Amino acid sequence: MEEEARARIEEIRKKHYDARHHCWCYRIRGGPVRYSDDGEPQGTAGQPMLNVFQREGVTNVCCVVTRYFGGILLGAGGLVRAYTQSAKDALDAAGISVVRRWVEVAVPLPLLLFERLKLELEAHGGVLGEVEYAADVTVHALLPEERAEAFSPGSPSWPPAEWPPRCAASPSRRCPGHKYEQIMNLLQKRRIFPRKEVYSYNDGRGEFLDPEEQTEALEREMLSPFACLSSQSRGRQTPLEPCPTRTCFQRDIDRIIHSKAFRRLKHKTQVFLEPEGDHYRTRMTHTIEVSRIARTIARGLRLNEDLAEAAAYGHDLGHTPFGHAGERVLNEILPGGFAHNEQSLRVVDRLEKEGEGLNLTYEVRRGILCHTGPDRAETLEGQLLRLADKIAYINHDIDDAIRGRIIYPMDIPLSISQVLGFTHSERINTLTVDIITQSAGRDAILQSPACRDAMGELRAFMFEFVYRNPVAKGEEGKAQDMLRRLRRL
Repeated sequence: MEEEARARIEEIRKKHYDARHHCWCYRIRGGPVRYSDDGEPQGTAGQPMLNVFQREGVTNVCCVVTRYFGGILLGAGGLVRAYTQSAKDALDAAGISVVRRWVEVAVPLPLLLFERLKLELEAHGGVLGEVEYAADVTVHALLPEERAEAFSPGSPSWPPAEWPPRCAASPSRRCPGHKYEQIMNLLQKRRIFPRKEVYSYNDGRGEFLDPEEQTEALEREMLSPFACLSSQSRGRQTPLEPCPTRTCFQRDIDRIIHSKAFRRLKHKTQVFLEPEGDHYRTRMTHTIEVSRIARTIARGLRLNEDLAEAAAYGHDLGHTPFGHAGERVLNEILPGGFAHNEQSLRVVDRLEKEGEGLNLTYEVRRGILCHTGPDRAETLEGQLLRLADKIAYINHDIDDAIRGRIIYPMDIPLSISQVLGFTHSERINTLTVDIITQSAGRDAILQSPACRDAMGELRAFMFEFVYRNPVAKGEEGKAQDMLRRLRRL
């Protein structure tokens, strides 16, 4: 490793052959520590640079600061400050990576001891790999080299003749590419992704991933072939610099939640325009319930939960006050009509942020627009939102109608309850599980005929006894008249 440091210093000298000073230092773990002032006054360059790395506890590092004399004499104090700051800047730019060396172990043991081995492996910071089942089991695992010697799984054939094991490659050689890939793949599967840690088979020639990259790697590994991956998004109308901590869909969730339009949902009512009490749904609580159902379905189908959640949070941003009664009036009096899904898209594209819009991804925008109406979203995450919305509003409207004594639980036809369930939670669970079961492994969001028909009958029941009920809609006429008057102003 010292040879590498010397070679790097010489490379810098040749590249900047016309510079006056090439001051350097290097610090090898368990090896030599060297520095040079290269013609600067003694103690003003190499030693201050080395001090920076010693204070941070950094080893296996080489730093070169090249100086072209500009005609200004800095003095000893000025030189120390300049070289110290240069080393700090270099360290900040490069970052500090913690290198861990891993060893592979293969443990033969009786099946009864398998659970004990997993606990022991976890206690020593190990990672479980493949398991071979025969008369006994053979467990393949990775252990941090410094913890390997203390590892004791309780197997009668443990430890092996050569223990502790040694890394397969010497520290002077790079880890074989295929071995590095195998270990990185295993660590990704086990979701081990510390922010600043390099996992390496022998000498640290690995790389760490940003949280955003980690999530994208997990999506490629874990999600269905029919899922929309964050890394494959069609992007935004105005490109943005990638966020180091969030995928594009996670970023859209935050953009929607922090918008003014989202906050206004708390004052928009659902079925009851003037509810008595705090327990009736608003457009805000409806949106949260839709989001939870959408995420549950997406998780069950191994689709992109973040995309489903973002579209769910944005789907009703353009809804009117006074629920669908307000929508009907605006559709009547506005030139070209009015549809709340189109208005929701207009909000995120043109009205938020003083006309700039939220600049959401294409897939989220399509999910918002297509959650109702004749058009269909291209992604399964966008398609499931349409059903999640129906499941949420039918069931919470039943709950609110019972609370308002518009209907009673026994009013729901028995034929519907026998299919979907007799309680709020049973109905939501039945419909959600049915979609997951019917859609699993398919490039479509489906319902079984029984659940589809029962939900259709339940929706028709709600229109007949709740949505058109004069008691529930007693204030609707006033609300519609108010909107017409505002339009005339």
